[in-house]
Amino acid sequence: MSSTSDLFVGDSDAEGGQGCGDRAPRRVEAQRDPPTPPEVTVRPGYPNTVNDVILDGEIATVHRELFGSPTVFDFGPAMGSEDFSLLAPEGVPYDYWYVTSTPPTVWEAAPGTDLAEKFGNVPGTRAPCSPPDPSVLVPGVLTLVSAALSRLA
Repeated sequence: MSSTSDLFVGDSDAEGGQGCGDRAPRRVEAQRDPPTPPEVTVRPGYPNTVNDVILDGEIATVHRELFGSPTVFDFGPAMGSEDFSLLAPEGVPYDYWYVTSTPPTVWEAAPGTDLAEKFGNVPGTRAPCSPPDPSVLVPGVLTLVSAALSRLA
C-alpha cells in the first residue's frame, strides 16, 4: 500500500498575520508505506484548559521575581492549549503559561500600539518562516525550572 499526501503552504500573512511575507504556495509530497494501518481515535473536541488559580498565582509570583513584573501578565483566554488539560490526571492542579518565542528586536519592529496588535504582527511559533531563535531558549528553560523548583521547595 502506498499513498501520497499533499501539503500546501500558503501566504501566512493572508492567513492571520503570521509575518511570513510574500510566500507562494508550494506542494510537498510524502510517500509512505506503513507496515500496519495506524489506529486513530476521533474524539469530539477537547476539554477546556483551566489553570488552578492558586498554582497559577504562585508560579506567576516566581516568574515576576525572576523576570520583573511588567513581563508577566494574563492576557485572558486564548487558543493554543488544545490538549494540555488531558496531560494531568483528574484532580491534579496544573498551570499553562506562554513563554515568548519572539526575539526583542522582532517584537520592537512589529507594527502596533497595543499587545494584541503587535502580537498579530509577529511570526507565530509554527509559522514556516519563523525558525526558533536561540535567544528565547534560556528564558523558556528558566520559566520551567523556576516553576518546578517552586513546587519542590
